[in-house]
Amino acid sequence: MPKNILIHQTTVKKTSYLCPKLKKTNGKRSPDGAVAHISRDTIINSHRAIWQNFIFGDMKKLLLMTVLGMLAVGGMEAQNESGSAALNQKPSVMQPSMLKAAGDYWTPEQAAESYAGGTGTEADPYQIATPEQFIKLCNETPVDGSIGKGIYFKQTADIDFSALNSNMVHVGLSAPFAGVYDGGNFTIKGIRINQDVEGETTDAALPVSLFIYTEDATIKNLSLEDIQISYSYNILLNSNIAGGMLVYDATNTVIENCHVNGDINVEATGKSSGAFIGGIGGFVRNSTIDNCTTDGSINITFDYQGDINEKESYSTAGGITTEAIGETTIKNSSSNIAITNNVKGTSNVNLVVRTGGITTWADNIQLLNSNNTGALSGTGETANHVQVGGLISCLIDGYLANVWNASTITSVGGVEGQNIGG
Repeated sequence: MPKNILIHQTTVKKTSYLCPKLKKTNGKRSPDGAVAHISRDTIINSHRAIWQNFIFGDMKKLLLMTVLGMLAVGGMEAQNESGSAALNQKPSVMQPSMLKAAGDYWTPEQAAESYAGGTGTEADPYQIATPEQFIKLCNETPVDGSIGKGIYFKQTADIDFSALNSNMVHVGLSAPFAGVYDGGNFTIKGIRINQDVEGETTDAALPVSLFIYTEDATIKNLSLEDIQISYSYNILLNSNIAGGMLVYDATNTVIENCHVNGDINVEATGKSSGAFIGGIGGFVRNSTIDNCTTDGSINITFDYQGDINEKESYSTAGGITTEAIGETTIKNSSSNIAITNNVKGTSNVNLVVRTGGITTWADNIQLLNSNNTGALSGTGETANHVQVGGLISCLIDGYLANVWNASTITSVGGVEGQNIGG
């Protein structure tokens, strides 16, 4: 029988050494002794230069490099023991000699000259019906620090990207997407992101998402199908692989009636590095996820070989998001993603493994009318902490009602943390 948590007249407040109570810092919630998130402007500015050069620079020169789409966005600092990831590292660019070509890529040069129709208003949205027209959206120039603010886009046909590698198919790279994307109940399918990297990769964040940054945005009525993302890194130093299949980092964003089906595979060796993977979203704050589903698999194999400057290593995977904080609501949603989170090696500071059917880290959230049925596994025989939860692996503060888990759960190693809905 599914295990139910039915809480209607009160909130759930779970605290422990592993999931401590957060305090207010400069008006924002942050863990004791650390700032959970620096300002959005700092994050975006650290990324903008690289991505503007990538999108708007001399593409003929860039195309001579077989690593288009392998550019690494600026990074995420490994999580503090008592908190969530801080995003404050500088971006880095992958070196051509480090990469093995995975085939031909969709490139910014393939963007359509115009959309299929429309003027961008709510009554007459820009129409997107082909891969080339979607890439045009990826290429849109930021205005006043955002892309598409107050502009409406509507997909009018299924879009298939499977013909080429999609490492460069991302919306919201140079600035947050702030518009409305209505998928029209159509599908984007065949996203392929393949990175097989030898040698060292330092101070990098490697996104797995279709949309990178969203802020004051809406994404609705969209299905992602047959998504295949594979990352293989020989040596990651102070770097992270992160995001959900739909969104990497969402702030004040509404995601509704979106459905994701795909597989993410991560295999890496590194120091002070990690994986922060979600089915729909990576880092989600002050946002709403409503009537969404996920299916497929997330498989992480990480071999940690110590730390750098006493920075911790994390491996986290959630069926809906990696992280949900700041008055985020997840409702009427379900995950059937099978998650295998396998970690070995050591860290002199902390090595933490978190697996959650809905999310791995939650603070000040509402989780309503939602469930998980995907099998969950978190293994780290040498890890300091292993936290596997049928719904949430680490809950700080939240309200849960009519939520349940019906999956098998495997937790091996470390000190078991919370198991909300397990």
